Amino acid sequence: MSTPSGGREDFELPQKLARLKDSFRPSSPVDRQSLFKGRINQLSQIFSAVQELGQHAVIYGERGVGKTSLSYMAKSIYASRRTGEQLGVRFQCSADDDFATVWEKFIPAVRNEVDLLPEDKNKELGEVVDRAEDILMDNITPDRVFRAINVIARYAPMVLIIDEIDRIGDHSSTQLFADLVKTLSDSLVPCTLIMVGVADDVDGLIQGHRSVERGLKQIQMPRMEPDELREILVEGYKSVDLSATEELLDTVVRLSQGLPHYAHLLGGILGESALIRGASEITIEFLGAAINKALDEAQRSIQVAYAKAVNSPNKNARFDDTLLACALADVDNIGYFAPVDVSKPLSKIQGIKRETPSFLHHLRAFSESRGFVLETRGEGRHRRYRFQNPLLQPFVILKGVSDQKVRINGVKIELGFQQ
Repeated sequence: MSTPSGGREDFELPQKLARLKDSFRPSSPVDRQSLFKGRINQLSQIFSAVQELGQHAVIYGERGVGKTSLSYMAKSIYASRRTGEQLGVRFQCSADDDFATVWEKFIPAVRNEVDLLPEDKNKELGEVVDRAEDILMDNITPDRVFRAINVIARYAPMVLIIDEIDRIGDHSSTQLFADLVKTLSDSLVPCTLIMVGVADDVDGLIQGHRSVERGLKQIQMPRMEPDELREILVEGYKSVDLSATEELLDTVVRLSQGLPHYAHLLGGILGESALIRGASEITIEFLGAAINKALDEAQRSIQVAYAKAVNSPNKNARFDDTLLACALADVDNIGYFAPVDVSKPLSKIQGIKRETPSFLHHLRAFSESRGFVLETRGEGRHRRYRFQNPLLQPFVILKGVSDQKVRINGVKIELGFQQ
């Protein structure tokens, strides 16, 4: 008996939607090699450190660029190349942590990995981990942590990843991490320590790092290149037999502003719409509805931050226009813009010449109240601004497109749609 074509399609659609959800994951880090795209240079630097005894690494960059996904990949690839008793261990910091409480997480994280080993290896290594745990029972210091790592790593070489180190409440504790790195490096322990955090430079993560620069590889995570974002989209669509026009791909890449979160968010919404409509190719006509849905599905914290920044009982305040101009302003290599950089896009949005004095009070409000959506550096005429949360910038641009204050033309975003 033949199966009706409609029944077959009904069966395939849920499977394709599930595969699509697996490929586009805006709310969680990528933890499988098959789904990880781009970042070849950064992965190469990590494994250069892993292969050199006594070398360690720190991965830094702004929020939302994929540092946690990279740390998962480092752990996954190291484990997949396992030739004997090797361990890839990862844990993360929290806001109330200091040096000692961070390392209280070490032994449980190691045990999680040991549990996955064959039974004979599990038992042998379990006894080694017990000895390391005894060392850390009281008064956790860099010396005791070194001894505990050394006990385990001499039996099973490790890649040890500590994520979100920027969240440590007591920043002076990070000096102790520098002390630990120096001891591990000088003693040639077969363990590579990789620390990951949000910062413009390593100074923002680890005090005293200059004393260990020889043994600490500094790996910056910039925003993703357009080709890397395109790869996320193209490979994700390929997994469910979809394609997309060049215009659509270029536009989504531009709207993502180098942040993988938005490539995953918009890419997944567009793919879902195409599958449900039975289309095999995603065109630019799908984008308007996808942007509106992306605004609805964006992180709640981003939606709240935007509302705090722009809502006003005064309908003529037009905070939303100024924030949109900030999102479209030219920036330096670490994301800061000067007030003069806001003048041109704001003038085009509002259709009238806007000089700095006419909106400077808005910038101050964004940085001193109104959700503190902008952060500053410098004083007086040298003051510059940038988005405190980088994920807010693309959201603001998407809102501008939805409100028809800007329009998209291929890879360009044109201003002044609304007069």
